[in-house]
Amino acid sequence: MERVRNTRLLRLVSGGKNKKGKLNLKHVVGENNGNISLLSMTDTSSIGSDLSTCPVHCTPEECFLEAASKGKQQEFQRLYVENPERLHIQDSNGNTALHHASINGHLHIVDFILQHDGDINAINSSGDTPLHEAVRHEQTIIIDFLLKNEADSSILNDLQMAPIHLAIDCDSLKSLEALLKHKSVNVKLTGESGFTPLHYCAYRDRAEGAKLLLKHGAKPCMKCNHGYYPIHIAARAAAATTLDVIIKYVEALGYTRAEVLSFEDRENNTALHSSVNSGYPEAVRVCLNAGALVDAQQEDKSTPLHFACAQGGLEMIKIMYEIQEGKFLSAMNTTDILKMTPLHRAALFNHVGVVEYLLDKGADINALDANDRTPLFVAASKGAWSTVNLLIKRGANISLKDEKSRNFLHVIIKGGGSLNMFEDDVFKNVKNLLKDG
Repeated sequence: MERVRNTRLLRLVSGGKNKKGKLNLKHVVGENNGNISLLSMTDTSSIGSDLSTCPVHCTPEECFLEAASKGKQQEFQRLYVENPERLHIQDSNGNTALHHASINGHLHIVDFILQHDGDINAINSSGDTPLHEAVRHEQTIIIDFLLKNEADSSILNDLQMAPIHLAIDCDSLKSLEALLKHKSVNVKLTGESGFTPLHYCAYRDRAEGAKLLLKHGAKPCMKCNHGYYPIHIAARAAAATTLDVIIKYVEALGYTRAEVLSFEDRENNTALHSSVNSGYPEAVRVCLNAGALVDAQQEDKSTPLHFACAQGGLEMIKIMYEIQEGKFLSAMNTTDILKMTPLHRAALFNHVGVVEYLLDKGADINALDANDRTPLFVAASKGAWSTVNLLIKRGANISLKDEKSRNFLHVIIKGGGSLNMFEDDVFKNVKNLLKDG
């Protein structure tokens, strides 16, 4: 592997490349905009000024790492000459001299280490390379220098993050920009759970990071190991700004907003369905405000309202009504593949508050599913007594029979229930049904 090499640091101000055509520090840092002073590098009166006497308890190895951390170049070189193997020593956290120099932005020491075959991809106890640490501490010149010297940007640390994932996790646009200047950095690299950098942006709501990634070729159509697109992750995380960034990007490719929001994950869920599944009301609000439709049906004909009712997510349901009243009323009377309405779903799982809310909004209390079962019949079949009592109070027809000519009392008796399950004001109606039978 060809590294950036220079004859001596004091001769680096001579130009962009040395006689051998290799990059030098002046070329990397720029004329006057680097982290180090080119003037001080040529001021011979300063040679030896960084030498310091280490405390008595400080071993030469500890002094070596401290010199790398504090940028004491002459001390560092002296200790290296004493024992070149010190380039490979690690502190209690597994950090080498290159880690320390990268963390603190000491380019001249980083350069010296690489000239002397230090391990550019050394890993500390957290699995972080010097490039990881440079990214974490926003040492952009170090990032650039390491990558020009062929640092491996695909190494995953113990959290399954490469430097590009870490830049997003730390919310460091500077580091991300520095990484993306290099073609060797894979903008689609997968980390934990198959998350691409764009998935991380969606999860953390890093909108500006998402813009950068998309500009450099990130693909919003890549799924993670769980089958989610970035748009689904953004929806589940209520990442409003990043969701909007992704939608606008895909719209620019010729898709409509409705089409984008109808993209399905591995389980055939749209972004809104995913947000409902997350159980996070604000995630639902984000999707609805982005243009997702409450009455949109997925493969099994379920709407997001069906999902919310099955979960008992009353707050989510209220948000749906608040933002899309017309679509809400449409969804309320929409049936799934089993011909169940959202009211059937709520009754099935004994979500009394949701049942009452739907009835208040005009849900059909006697709607029939594919087996001619009303919400009352479904509730009774599952022993959902609170819902049974509420539905009867609200006027549910207790005489209706299913396709097998059974009324809801047949189901109660078959399930081991008794008349003691009914409240006093409901018992009279049930008793009359027994007489009629």
